[in-house]
Amino acid sequence: MGAMPVEDGSREPEAAPLALRVDHLSFYYGTALAVDDLSLTVPAGTIAGLIGPNGSGKTTTLRLITGILEGKHGSVDIQGIPLRDAPVEAKRRFAFAPDAPSGFDHLTVQEYLDLYAALQSADPEYGARASNLLGVMDLQPHTNRVLGKLSHGTRRKVAIVAAIALVRPLLLLDEATSALDPESVIVLESLLRSAVRYGCAAVVATQDIYFAERTCDLIFMLAHGQLKAAGSPDELRRTFGAADLRGAFMKATGLTHVLEGIDDVLAPPD
Repeated sequence: MGAMPVEDGSREPEAAPLALRVDHLSFYYGTALAVDDLSLTVPAGTIAGLIGPNGSGKTTTLRLITGILEGKHGSVDIQGIPLRDAPVEAKRRFAFAPDAPSGFDHLTVQEYLDLYAALQSADPEYGARASNLLGVMDLQPHTNRVLGKLSHGTRRKVAIVAAIALVRPLLLLDEATSALDPESVIVLESLLRSAVRYGCAAVVATQDIYFAERTCDLIFMLAHGQLKAAGSPDELRRTFGAADLRGAFMKATGLTHVLEGIDDVLAPPD
């Protein structure tokens, strides 16, 4: 299937059940339209990337998918369960890692993971998986330190560990690589690949185009709350005649025209 600029971002291979369906979703902050008639699907066993500049609607989209925000129009289904009609059942089917844990600065890393497990009704093996992930993410030395004393990047890794350890059918990561060191980014790529091999799906919001190109099977390009293009990295490169995903993104979002004027902006006056 060739990629193309789209009004409807649905992509539904017949052989794969859907982990996520978003239909015609819109959301306003006051009078400002943040997400504009967004539709997309993510099959099981797929890593999908939401890429776009600041203010493009990535985080708002994830918050709508999780039910933190409620759209006035459109719908979200998790494994076929409508979020609006059956919120408790739908929310049991995903795990969400925000940019960093907030409101828990007084808790140690271990206390936070224990609380997260209780709030999420995690299975009995959660603790063992979380412990293994702490080791993989080089967090064992911080287990008994309070979150408020940790760097943003370390807190970010704690949020990722908490979510991945749940092993839910859908994993949602906001600002996936934000504040992570290169080693942790490489580990995260491997963890995502491992998760989808077991049939999970992942949706990662990121501004890191190169991470998305390396890691994601499916890309949704957002700008101004709208879906500008969707497809695999190869499909997007072919559609836009670009050497890489960066070039495809520039063409899909109109950034090419902006960059053409950079030299004039910086040129000294005559």
